[in-house]
Amino acid sequence: MNKTVKKIMSVILATSVVLPLAACGRKIEPVKAKDFKKALEESLDIDDDEYYDWDDGDDENIWYSDSNIMVDFYIYEDEDDAYDRFEDLYDEYQDMMDDKDFSGKSKAVFTDTYGYITLNGEADTKHWLDDDIYGGFYYAGDMVVYIYTTSSKDAKKESIDDLLSELGFPKP
Repeated sequence: MNKTVKKIMSVILATSVVLPLAACGRKIEPVKAKDFKKALEESLDIDDDEYYDWDDGDDENIWYSDSNIMVDFYIYEDEDDAYDRFEDLYDEYQDMMDDKDFSGKSKAVFTDTYGYITLNGEADTKHWLDDDIYGGFYYAGDMVVYIYTTSSKDAKKESIDDLLSELGFPKP
C-alpha cells in the first residue's frame, strides 16, 4: 500500500474507534432551579402549588410525586455532597446489576463532574427499587435529580420523556 492509502485507512480506523467511545456518555450540565421548575410545570402540566419547593439558603429541593411519577431535584451548597449522593446511587445500581435484580435496558455513566443512570425495565431489589421503572437519575456539579415513573403506561413514559427533553438529559 502506498502512504496515502495507509493514512486514509488509519484515519478511518481511528474514527471507527473514537466515535463509539464518544457516544458512550453524553455530558449533562447542571440546571438552575428556576429552569427546572419551568420544565416541570410545562412538561407535566402542573402548577407551582402542586410540587414542593424548599430552600434553606444553602441547599434547595424541588419534589413532585403523583401515583406513578417521582421527581426529586436537589441542589447542594457543596458539590462534593452531590457527588457523594450520586456515588451512593451508582453503587446501589452496580449492586442491582451484579445481583441480576434488573431486567430491561439500562445505561450508567459516572465521571468526576457528571453522571447518569437510565433505566427502562423491572427492578427487584429489597432496598432500592422493586417495580417497573422508566426514567433516570442524573448528577452534574451541585445537582442530583431523580425523574422516573413506575407505570408501564405510555402516557406516563411520554411525560417523563418530555421532562427529560426539556432538561437536556438522556432518555432511557
